[in-house]
Amino acid sequence: MIYYIKNDSLGGISYPEGRVLGRSAYGAIKNLCMKHLFSLEGYLKAVKETLNLGYKIPIIVSEEIVFFHTGSLKSYESIFINFFAIESIESKGENLWIHFSKDETLEIPMKMEEYKRIERAIFNIFKYKESLV
Repeated sequence: MIYYIKNDSLGGISYPEGRVLGRSAYGAIKNLCMKHLFSLEGYLKAVKETLNLGYKIPIIVSEEIVFFHTGSLKSYESIFINFFAIESIESKGENLWIHFSKDETLEIPMKMEEYKRIERAIFNIFKYKESLV
């Protein structure tokens, strides 16, 4: 399971495997979307227009893979975190400490309120998708 994807000198690297998934983390996300038969741009446009979300839209790739990003979508510093890989979260001042299995921890510059807003957006998108069936 991919815990997160971040930029490295080699490109967009998935952790904990350390596998290169694209020329950048953003490119890796676009590649994953294409492998799941949709474009990232189309998905973001549909979510914006349908659910009126506009800031840090979570990217639902599948039932097990949901990414949210720590910065702007195309920023080199932005890290894409798989929501379903998270085991626990601690808030320490202006940062969050995200704990994954295998004793992997990641510190990100995000307040708990922003994380909770992203979490609500994820469940709202899933709820909307379920209503279509």
